[in-house]
Amino acid sequence: MSFQSCLLNQSWNNFGLHAFITQLQAWSYLFLVLYV
Repeated sequence: MSFQSCLLNQSWNNFGLHAFITQLQAWSYLFLVLYV
């Protein structure tokens, strides 16, 4: 049970980080389009 919850937290952390990186890429792409 403890191991499963730890694994679940790890996967959620990875998902949050991936979403953050994706959003960061989207913003930088938007700035690139606006400034070029």
